[in-house]
Amino acid sequence: MPDTIDLLSLTAPLTGADGEVTVDDEHIDRLLTELGLTEGAGRDGVDGMLRLGLDDELDEPLTMRGGGRWIRIPAPRFRTVLASALLVTALKRAGVHGTADLVLVALTPFLFDVDRVRVDTREQLVLAVLRARLDSREQVRELWEGLPGHLRHEVDLDELIELVTAMEKASAGGPRPSEGPGATGELGTAAAPRVFRGSLREASVVPAAPRRRRLRILAVADEWFPAKGGISALNRSLCRALAEAGHEVFCLLPSTSRKEIDDAGQVRLVPAPPLPGASGRDLLMRKPVLPGGLPPDVVIGHGRVSGPAAFVQAEQNFAGAARLHLVHDWPEESDRYKKAMRGVDLHARAEDRKWTDLELGRGATRVVAVGPRLHGLCVQEFSAWPEVPRPLRLDPGFDSPLVRPREPVPGPPRILLTGRMEDDAVKGLDLAARAVGHALALRDPDEPEVRLMVRGVTQGQADELYRKILEWAGRPSLNLVLRPFTTDRERLDHELRLATLVLMPSRAEGFGLVGLEAIVHGVPVLISRRSGLGELLKECLPEELLPRTVLPVTDEPERDTVRWGSAVAAVLQRPGAAFTDADTVRVVMARERTWARAAAELLDGLVPDGDEPSEGWRLTV
Repeated sequence: MPDTIDLLSLTAPLTGADGEVTVDDEHIDRLLTELGLTEGAGRDGVDGMLRLGLDDELDEPLTMRGGGRWIRIPAPRFRTVLASALLVTALKRAGVHGTADLVLVALTPFLFDVDRVRVDTREQLVLAVLRARLDSREQVRELWEGLPGHLRHEVDLDELIELVTAMEKASAGGPRPSEGPGATGELGTAAAPRVFRGSLREASVVPAAPRRRRLRILAVADEWFPAKGGISALNRSLCRALAEAGHEVFCLLPSTSRKEIDDAGQVRLVPAPPLPGASGRDLLMRKPVLPGGLPPDVVIGHGRVSGPAAFVQAEQNFAGAARLHLVHDWPEESDRYKKAMRGVDLHARAEDRKWTDLELGRGATRVVAVGPRLHGLCVQEFSAWPEVPRPLRLDPGFDSPLVRPREPVPGPPRILLTGRMEDDAVKGLDLAARAVGHALALRDPDEPEVRLMVRGVTQGQADELYRKILEWAGRPSLNLVLRPFTTDRERLDHELRLATLVLMPSRAEGFGLVGLEAIVHGVPVLISRRSGLGELLKECLPEELLPRTVLPVTDEPERDTVRWGSAVAAVLQRPGAAFTDADTVRVVMARERTWARAAAELLDGLVPDGDEPSEGWRLTV
């Protein structure tokens, strides 16, 4: 390998007038030869690292065309991927094999514009001419989000800022972060020795990364197992993620059971102190005795359910603690579809409910909206008060236990709709029934019978709902099964494993954890575009997959019936292809949104410098 490599000149012949580079096997071989790599481990190393980086630019391995593998990529991005491959391979040739060292060097081209690269094997140094372009923590975050998947997996945002700071010190000739490959520095994370050294043409002003200490976090909830719906399910997953991130997490509940305590694992469930004549959420206002005797640093409240109790805990019982107010729904979108109740003005009630969230959020340390749809609404509403920090956005994780794609279950297809069906218009149950009826009309009479399964029926309402669904579907002989709402995880998982398709045609849905669960289980889904989940999928999924996953709901019955019914029929016609799509959705979302990321972003910006709080310390934004 030459001592000095000019990447701009090297890649100029491949760059078209549009600034794009087309690279295939032949081009890669030619580049490696021009680099002086004709054979051996050096050539294999650069080739392997380059292909790994290029694979990360696509949603699938390098495309096959005419027997060759090729990719079309912007020229600057290609030079960045090539520089990363060269630097890592050169470092290995220099005899350095520590994981932290290699990750640091692999990241370098993605953080800076690299003009020239040189390797000094005698001093085991990788030298480069760099142009710094990092001016703030937000720019570092943007760069982190733009890293290839295999690198983003290796380093979180705070670790990245530490590495950037270490690189700048090294490039300026400052002290080494640590001594020797794989050593652990004072920051408590693996830091690289001075294997990198270069020159910065412009001074970068990235601040030193705050060292995240172990926080004491108190979540306030009215239940641990999600008997009442998605808020409890999200609280349970979030608490677990925060605990797995190393924080000390408590969940205050009206009462606890042995089964709940066993399920909570690292999360410590705390029963509210008893009060004669009080029960349920009223008990959450009382000051709990937390294990260890120390007050919490952060209190988390969930909407109107536990937000008022979290307010009391943070403002009175543990004055000085930061308070995060999570917004889970938007009543003015959903309540208009609910059944009218005698003497109740649903529109006025919706405004009152929304205003409760606004008042609780206005005084919180930070408002946290679940998913993109609610985040957009919260940003708009809270912008009326300039003193209120911009709301954070919390995207639930799609962590999946599956290791291989699911396949359709043998036997008649099963279409599943699940949720609390007391508000069937909100959940779009009528649309689901009409869509299934339309899809069945498109099938050959000799094809296997389809079973529609509805989970979440209110006790005592099954007979009436059964008749309504048959009427909506227009098929008196529809194979219909109604089941009550349950929190039994084994039963719910069993249903998902047997489902051919899960429908979520909601007319209003703040997020939609039901659809998330189906995606995590690798089941084909059709998701309403009016949900936060639908908007999130639109952000993350390849364009060609969206029309088969996210569908609009227009409140025009005939139009919606045809659109959703045709989509259902397509899944029934080609279940194998639908499950292939479902696995792509699962893999993409598991990569893009994890609970570890959600937990880190929730606390990002709330933690001060230093490992321990000073006397009178309070979390600030």
